[in-house]
Amino acid sequence: MAPSLPLARCEDARGHLTETLDLHADEGVEALARYWLPAQAHHLNQLAADAAHGALPPSRTPFGEVAGDDLTGRDALGRASRHAATIHMAEKFAFHLQMAMDSEWFEAPRLAELAAALQGSLCRFYPDARRLLSAWAQWEALLPEPEQPSLVAEILWHRDDPGSLFHWLDWRSGEWREPGPRPGLSQFTAMALVGPLNSAIWSLPQPESERECASIREWVDGHYAVQGPEGLAEFIDYLLEVGDRQEYQINYAPYTLNPARLASEIATLESDECGEEERNHLLRLKRVRANEDGCNDLDLTAWDLAQAVDLAIAGRQLDWLSEEAFFARLRRAHALAASHYGGWEEYARGLYAGFSFFMGETPEREAFLGGFRQALASWLAAAPPLAGPWATLDFPGARPRHWAPMHVDTLPGDERLLH
Repeated sequence: MAPSLPLARCEDARGHLTETLDLHADEGVEALARYWLPAQAHHLNQLAADAAHGALPPSRTPFGEVAGDDLTGRDALGRASRHAATIHMAEKFAFHLQMAMDSEWFEAPRLAELAAALQGSLCRFYPDARRLLSAWAQWEALLPEPEQPSLVAEILWHRDDPGSLFHWLDWRSGEWREPGPRPGLSQFTAMALVGPLNSAIWSLPQPESERECASIREWVDGHYAVQGPEGLAEFIDYLLEVGDRQEYQINYAPYTLNPARLASEIATLESDECGEEERNHLLRLKRVRANEDGCNDLDLTAWDLAQAVDLAIAGRQLDWLSEEAFFARLRRAHALAASHYGGWEEYARGLYAGFSFFMGETPEREAFLGGFRQALASWLAAAPPLAGPWATLDFPGARPRHWAPMHVDTLPGDERLLH
């Protein structure tokens, strides 16, 4: 039996897990899998390949330009095109794993299994320690941790000094198994339909702890008044089948053909006291009158798709959707996106129009819209590089347009993968 670590070291590790990761002892070792982000590595590999070939998206988007510093950082990723990107997230995963070991909260054999899976992954993606360290140094230089000293000099010392322990590691992959699940490319693409309604998703969602589930349930109930697995599944299906876009078509689109009736309806509502529901209806009528953000001209299906996928991810985290039920919703969303839009920019326009049109009354409307425009621009331009994955994913149903990364740490389902 291994001796216990000093209490101070255990407490430091526990503090990191709870304060930085919001990871607690009752969640079990399985919770560490959420920090294995294979889709992020795929995104960075693709971004680097496109940058090396001058195939990055333009800085000017329908929602404005992105910041110059973010563009500079994105464009520089071409220098890493020869280095597999897994190490960028794997070194963070390794640190979290070490903290989990030091905390003495979890079963040592299970942690050892994760360590073996991490070893196998790194040995599969990098032929030797020197190549791993070269990749680590390059990605560290290009994507440094904010407000942290650079590790490049130390990494290069380990690469170049024969006394480093890295040169004595047992470099063999053994049985192929990763520390966390690897999504298929179409699954990753479908999850990206959420866009900046939520933070970027870099791995398949897994059932969360009861503590985390309480927060997710509160969000689902507060935003959508949905309770329980059956209600959630029905509401996701409703969004995929008809959604808010049907409300626009039934209650608002007819006014675009009869401006006089629209003006009369607005005047009637303005002449009387309005409750919250009537007030929101009035605001939407005014948006129709002004064709605000192209609401009368654009396909609003994207708004429903983003919400549906966001809720499906929450449903999987709550364990209200089985894995197969979750994948089935992703397939439907992927197919629906392909049938309604030709690319991410068109999809983003529809998403923004829906976000704008269906927003309730709030004094912060302009701030919300401005923030959403900025986020959409960042997702379309991949600036900063980890804002979101749209720039490196072919839109559902669209022709492939990206250069193939020359690495094996990309997502399955990419028929252009080079080995």
